[in-house]
Amino acid sequence: TRPRQARTGSGVRLQAQVESGGDVEHSPPSGWVRYGGAATAYVDLNDHGRVLSISAATELADPIGDQPIPYTELVTLGGDNWMHGYFPGRFVDRSMAVGQLQYTWPIAPWVNGSLQGAVGNVFGAHLEDFDPKLLRISAGVGVSLSAELPIDVLAAFGTDTIERGATINSFRLSFGVPRSF
Repeated sequence: TRPRQARTGSGVRLQAQVESGGDVEHSPPSGWVRYGGAATAYVDLNDHGRVLSISAATELADPIGDQPIPYTELVTLGGDNWMHGYFPGRFVDRSMAVGQLQYTWPIAPWVNGSLQGAVGNVFGAHLEDFDPKLLRISAGVGVSLSAELPIDVLAAFGTDTIERGATINSFRLSFGVPRSF
């Protein structure tokens, strides 16, 4: 109910994805399927671009056949999609779960600020070893320029698991053109 690149307005967004691949060189053929989804609710606090959003996402990877899933095709966290305080591919396993809270606001024409916090982690097949004590925290602050050539700057940190005291053990500074589908 809200356009993908919208800067104002309330609404909801549901996303689903499925990706499959395989090895046809060996007999018997084997492969994998990776699938998941995300749900996000947006509330524009004053109809002037001060938007609070809450998201929940999960992604899973399953083998097709007897062969294991190639490492590069497993579920990952970190980087530009979820848990921005970690470098891309910092966490790799068969499934992941993430919850995120984000607040964006206009700073100046074509410039928006962003505060975001997330909890999540990767787990075994089908979230089999999920435990809230194993979640990690990622939080950051950023600035987005929404001109003809959009540019994002983000400073974020990530922590160890809640079970281990959630101490900060990662920092990531990102500068570049945002990726979109």
